[in-house]
Amino acid sequence: MKYYILRNDRSKDDGAVIDEAPVNGPKEYMYKKLKPLLKKFPTNAEVYFSDNYPDAIKLYDFVDNICGLLIISKKVQQLFEKLDIQSVEYLPVRMRDHSENLLEKADYYILNSFRDIDFINFEKSDVVMNSMKKDRIFKINGPTYIDAQKIPENTHLFRTARWPKVYFVSELLVNAMKEGELSGYVLEEAISTS
Repeated sequence: MKYYILRNDRSKDDGAVIDEAPVNGPKEYMYKKLKPLLKKFPTNAEVYFSDNYPDAIKLYDFVDNICGLLIISKKVQQLFEKLDIQSVEYLPVRMRDHSENLLEKADYYILNSFRDIDFINFEKSDVVMNSMKKDRIFKINGPTYIDAQKIPENTHLFRTARWPKVYFVSELLVNAMKEGELSGYVLEEAISTS
């Protein structure tokens, strides 16, 4: 099976951008710990459109943000639940536009995946490590090489604690996303070495 890096589509200038996690929710770093957060998550969490992108007002199924979160629409959440995606939780957030108006019909969630798999092939990938957190990946130049044999069967969405802001998805999930005509994302194939 093939696996892909799931990223927000930054080529769309009209898509809303969120520049911080909910103020009344967990601190931004908590989303990168790959731990469940739902029990501590507020029922009234809100995120705001970034003032740095005043013309970006369209809400896609995957909402661009600079906090390393995966913000998804109800349509995505329903598709993932239908496919029984494991080790994830959906943290409900309300959306506010640039004028801080509540968007009543915008059902969105922060998807928190706490499935940690150590599968990056460090020998083949051109890995740049984080200068502050030496065990964390800052970025990978060029293709991302993975050891797909380390990924358990029926695992379709996951992260690695060594690169927690990046989400990986299986080919099965990608096909379902395409069939569901989801918007606001791009894919980069992770190349298997096993």
